[in-house]
Amino acid sequence: MELHFVEEARRLRQEYLATAGRGAPLVLLEGDLGAGKTSFAKTLLSLEGIPPGEVQSPTFLKVLSHRLPAGGVALHMDAYRLEDAEDVAKIGLEAFEDVRLMIVEWPQVFEAWLAENPARASFLGLGARYRLRFEVAATEGGAATRRCVRLKV
Repeated sequence: MELHFVEEARRLRQEYLATAGRGAPLVLLEGDLGAGKTSFAKTLLSLEGIPPGEVQSPTFLKVLSHRLPAGGVALHMDAYRLEDAEDVAKIGLEAFEDVRLMIVEWPQVFEAWLAENPARASFLGLGARYRLRFEVAATEGGAATRRCVRLKV
């Protein structure tokens, strides 16, 4: 299975590991359909020891948890179908314990929930935020190229 955005994922992982102990990193992935958000999540989780074949898009389940070999869990969330902060609350994120990493695709509604519920964000143990935007461009031959752009948070 081919992994994409390997160098970007490695750099991000090195950065958040350097801040270990300051809360679970929150990685926000933005981009159009098919831009590479789930591919990036698969690569980042594989660097955490999760076999790539076990990482799927959480589109219909909204959130998937992965037990990390080093301990704790990684949450992979897709907020595309969520309409408002109330929908996020219904997922029951508070039920997850020992969150070490949280990846959110389509994060706009999730961020609104965080802003309205800072105590819940604290309960999840979220630390530094990282925002990445995935873009697709067509080349002269019609082939699509994908790139990952790091945005300030």
